Amino acid sequence: MKLNSRLGFRPVSFPEITQDERFWEGCRSCVNYGTLCAQHRRNCLCTALLYDPAEHVTQSGN
Repeated sequence: MKLNSRLGFRPVSFPEITQDERFWEGCRSCVNYGTLCAQHRRNCLCTALLYDPAEHVTQSGN
């Protein structure tokens, strides 16, 4: 969690994550996938993290 925070990810609630099916396909291999589906993608044992590149724009030439 500390490393992900340093990389710019921030914890969010599951409703803040996209509902795009392609995104959720990546969760199929997780051991908690059954829990995620049972909760209709509203809650899971995993921590939902979001990365917004706009929050981490760097200026070139510095």
